Amino acid sequence: MPAPVGRPTLLYHLYSSLTAVAAPFVWRAVRKKLLAADVPTLRQHERLGHASQRRPKGQLIWFHAASVGETLSVISLIKRLGERLPSAEFLITSGTPTSAALIEKRMPPRTRHQYPPLDAGGPVKRFLNHWRPDAGIFVESEIWPQLIIEAGKRGTPLALLNARLSDKSVAGWKKRPKTARFILNQFRIFLTQNDRNAQNLIQ
Repeated sequence: MPAPVGRPTLLYHLYSSLTAVAAPFVWRAVRKKLLAADVPTLRQHERLGHASQRRPKGQLIWFHAASVGETLSVISLIKRLGERLPSAEFLITSGTPTSAALIEKRMPPRTRHQYPPLDAGGPVKRFLNHWRPDAGIFVESEIWPQLIIEAGKRGTPLALLNARLSDKSVAGWKKRPKTARFILNQFRIFLTQNDRNAQNLIQ
């Protein structure tokens, strides 16, 4: 049974509508960057939610990382988890060609990389329909509302690992408490860098 995700706020509905309108323009800019990095067309379309690989059978644990530093930490964690969970498969999503190349060189066993979908309805649903992750782990402060909410609707357990929020981010979220609660409540667990970040998330 999917876990309840709460009631969408007006701000979330507005965000969803704006991303639907903006998606073609965002895709154009993203595709230009991927072309400049010589990313093949098939892999470019991963940003639209079109997978370039098959979903493996069995349990699939999905990690989402933003930067190269986060990617390195995820690779180390997957190696350790792979030893403890010998039947599990892993998916890493990261947004830059640099991180993709790094993962390719250091790919742990039973792992594959994809570029994440744009945070718009169509790409997000295509991505989740294909991969159907059994768990999702977001690293640091990668908050993509529609990706998080849609995964929550499907009952995918989500965690925010090494979570951190700057004072500026906290101040911004506190101005929108209902939307912050709606999005952050999708996570079943937060693992923070320190007590200050823990208190920021609680606030």
